[in-house]
Amino acid sequence: AAPPTENRDSQETKPVSVAAKADPDDIYATLDWDTNPPINGFYEMMMGLTPERRKELRELARQHNEKQAAAEKMEVKAVPDTPREQPRQEETQPEAVAAPAVTDTPSEAVGTFLFPDIEAEKPKEEVVDLSPRAYHRTPEMHLREGSLVADRGRHNIGYLKDITPYGATFQPLDLKGYQKEKALQYVLLRDAYERLYRYESNLHEANVPWREHLNTCYDEFVMRYGNLNAKQNVKLVMMDAGGRDILSL
Repeated sequence: AAPPTENRDSQETKPVSVAAKADPDDIYATLDWDTNPPINGFYEMMMGLTPERRKELRELARQHNEKQAAAEKMEVKAVPDTPREQPRQEETQPEAVAAPAVTDTPSEAVGTFLFPDIEAEKPKEEVVDLSPRAYHRTPEMHLREGSLVADRGRHNIGYLKDITPYGATFQPLDLKGYQKEKALQYVLLRDAYERLYRYESNLHEANVPWREHLNTCYDEFVMRYGNLNAKQNVKLVMMDAGGRDILSL
């Protein structure tokens, strides 16, 4: 039972709170109705909306919307045509006349006619030039026939052939999107490893900055595409002439 209180308002609300706490399944059992009057007032208002009252409010809202829509229609009919709207109608009239009523053309043609600016800005599909060309620099010592490389600006990925002390031929591969980004990231990782290995094997000393760079390239590849020897990556790695060494990382 609720303890007696001096305030009449609290006597009216406490039985609700005590009754709520008596039922463990009541969602309002944890509410403090005395120290949180805004929430108390909100829930009292919501519980006071009976189904009959809600139905009455919806009917009033519907009648109000109908009256407002009728008033807007009357205002539109009452507004006379202004001189400013006449040129605008004349400008749009040729387009409406030029549009065919029924044609056998696909929906893309209609979309092009209605939105010419958008269609004009539609990007064209990139065409990759797969013709062999000279590699833009002298190949490094770890590169050999069949090594994956990126061309100048890292726009395309391909492999080397016809390597000489003075240069090589770059043969582009038809890789796009996800596979292209993965191959470019692999080339960065492979070059970082081969450069570090050659430096430390020749000088017999650790190169701390290059080790950190290799760790960064490795972590980025694994984070994006998974382990190097994962099933989805082995095929790409083995496309490289030195891929078997990289699989040991």
